Amino acid sequence: FKSQLTHWMFVLLLRLLHKMGSDLRGSVAKKLAATLDLVRESFDPGLQFTTIFKIMLDQTQPMNNKVKMAVLNYLLLLISGMDSEVIQNVADIRLGIGKIITLTTEQKSLEVRRASAKVLVSLFELNAATLMMILSQLSKHLRDIATKVLQVHMKKESRMEGDAPTTASGASAGSSLLATRHRPTLATADRPKSPLVSTSRLPQPRSAIPRHFDQQL
Repeated sequence: FKSQLTHWMFVLLLRLLHKMGSDLRGSVAKKLAATLDLVRESFDPGLQFTTIFKIMLDQTQPMNNKVKMAVLNYLLLLISGMDSEVIQNVADIRLGIGKIITLTTEQKSLEVRRASAKVLVSLFELNAATLMMILSQLSKHLRDIATKVLQVHMKKESRMEGDAPTTASGASAGSSLLATRHRPTLATADRPKSPLVSTSRLPQPRSAIPRHFDQQL
């Protein structure tokens, strides 16, 4: 039954997300977004998470930029309700995160670059320790891209917090990001519901990326 559900989930999400990336009338788009909300809230987040990565990596189903945006926005909403344990250092997830990092350099779409960067940051916020392990097993090229994305995010956050001065304990505070973060799964009523053309607001970390992040990778 599990294998059948996995295949069914792949087909369902593939069709819905590709349809979401096509030109739709407003009423149709709203109904489709509501259907995706229902799927996201009704099935195992871990299964959906790995299924989305399989869709992104499937070379037989090319995605235009609208489909990429639909997939990335679905991921953002999915991650907002996931437990940290869903992110595992396994082959399928490593490949999927590598794809996310690659999309942050998408030349033809600023929206895709921004959305994929938000996905990477939200994964970092959810489970920094596992993400660090995953990045350490990717190519140096991908690690460098991911490092830049995360550093830009942390610099923006630092400015928002008033550029608080670094203390002697700054290194240990930064290192705390390497500890697994646990976020309770949101109740169905509390999960964000919005059309996939918008992105959810990402949680903000309290500390900065360690200065020697590149060397650690």
